[in-house]
Amino acid sequence: MSLTILLVALLVGAVGFIVVAARRMQGKSLTGHMFRRAFQYVLLYALVIVVANGAADLLARAFGSTPEFDEPLLLAQSVTAVVIGLPITALLIWWIVRTHRNDPEERGSLIYQAYLTAAALTGAGMTAVKLSESLTTALGTQIFDGDAVGHLIIWVIVGAIHWRVIQRTLAPANAVAHLLLGSTIGLVLATGGLIDLLATSLEMLTGTQILIGSFVPLGSAAGLFVSGALLWIVYWLLSASKLPRGSIWHAYVLLLGVAGGLTTALVGAQALLWRGLVHLLGDPMPFVTWFEWPQAVAALLIGALVWWYHRDLLDATDHTPLHRVYQYLVSGIGAIAAAAGVGLLVVALVDAITPAQLYHNPLNTLLGGLTLIIVGAPLWWSHWRLAQRAAEQHPEVELTAVSRRIYLIVLLGAAAITVVIALIAAVAEIIADVMENQLSLTTLYDTRTEIGYLTAGLTIIAYHAAVLRQDSRNAPAEPEATDTPAVAADTGKLILVGPMDPTLATTLRKRFGRPVQFLASNTGELWNADAVLAQIEAHDVDTDLLIIAREQGLETRPIDEVRNVQ
Repeated sequence: MSLTILLVALLVGAVGFIVVAARRMQGKSLTGHMFRRAFQYVLLYALVIVVANGAADLLARAFGSTPEFDEPLLLAQSVTAVVIGLPITALLIWWIVRTHRNDPEERGSLIYQAYLTAAALTGAGMTAVKLSESLTTALGTQIFDGDAVGHLIIWVIVGAIHWRVIQRTLAPANAVAHLLLGSTIGLVLATGGLIDLLATSLEMLTGTQILIGSFVPLGSAAGLFVSGALLWIVYWLLSASKLPRGSIWHAYVLLLGVAGGLTTALVGAQALLWRGLVHLLGDPMPFVTWFEWPQAVAALLIGALVWWYHRDLLDATDHTPLHRVYQYLVSGIGAIAAAAGVGLLVVALVDAITPAQLYHNPLNTLLGGLTLIIVGAPLWWSHWRLAQRAAEQHPEVELTAVSRRIYLIVLLGAAAITVVIALIAAVAEIIADVMENQLSLTTLYDTRTEIGYLTAGLTIIAYHAAVLRQDSRNAPAEPEATDTPAVAADTGKLILVGPMDPTLATTLRKRFGRPVQFLASNTGELWNADAVLAQIEAHDVDTDLLIIAREQGLETRPIDEVRNVQ
């Protein structure tokens, strides 16, 4: 699971890089200078990898470790990588440094940032892997792993050098991707390692048989946790957590920390509850669940810890745009879990009315569906009712909020895709049995999974489509493009410095009848609509106001005071 989350996070990072590259290249044509720049950094990255691997192999041999299938050619390749590759790498680095001195804009190129990010993360990732291997053998079998230690030393050097170069040559805004991707690697490895460590410890304490030795799983889990924790401390706790809280920073906290931690905790809670109910009411033999109770307890506790930490980083003020995103994100996770439970109930019903198969036990499936509903429904309702309450109190803000629209559209779209795919798969099964003259209750059993997906998807569509229609009816009418909002002659204007927010501008014009002007800035802060309304209401109607979105909150000043200061 940890590897899957890590690969998804890295894929998201790659997509983000492509988007940024596309934006920067918009309106520009490719030149020979760009191709030269791309070639030299790709070549440098390849040389760094080759030299690092060669040096690591030689250092491992110096520690007394040799490859399992060693032969003279392998040693010759390592020697050649260092003797030939290192001077070439040094020459290429000298050329790049010389280019940077002649052209200072070279440091701002996207390919240079991509090289430093990739090289630093490669060093960090390999450091974590080799540190985990070293600790696994040291703690699990009490053996010194010279190969892992040799590679560890070299990759620490590679990562540290590129980290230092990033600090010296890149602007802070251009180093955000490096820090957040490194934080992602560290968090995923540390979380997975801590779950394994706690689960293995519980197994040992309860006397559960561990097949490969008492300390090998413990050492492996401890190694994974320590390596990930060190990366997370360096990348997140000491660096990325202190960055300006912009959109990318909040995306990391919400998607990886809040959603990832909450999903992990829900999986653990559902597995633990299911296992208990199966032992009490169902049939625990021969296969109770794919998740043993120590892993379930560990996932529940560690996932909840990750969720709580990242939730605490967010603004605790109610009805801020960020808090709204959090509400809809958690509501979506709960809704999906509850809908999956409803689908499992239908699967259990199909199991009960179809001919018995091997390991046929509809009661276990029924208990699985009930546990998903028990876990997911309260989570969904506790956050969804807050969003609905806000929609009743401030429909002009909540019903037109981008996060609410995204929540509804994503859920409806994902459910519709699920329904279509499940329907196609079920119909294909039915047609195949019809063509073979085998249409029977067994066909119904064979399509039970598809029927479950259909039910889950239709459950989400039925409710949220009704919500979307209700929002469309109750949302404030859009002003016509040709109409100019009526503005009283004796009212002061409102100047807002921060991110553009057309919804907020429309709300202010309708509520106060005052001219609104935005001055876009890169503060990275989102507007708190309720706080803006409160600030405006606290001043006289005829006063021109300057409202600035800052990290610590809103700063509101009469424009006359600002002019007097100037």
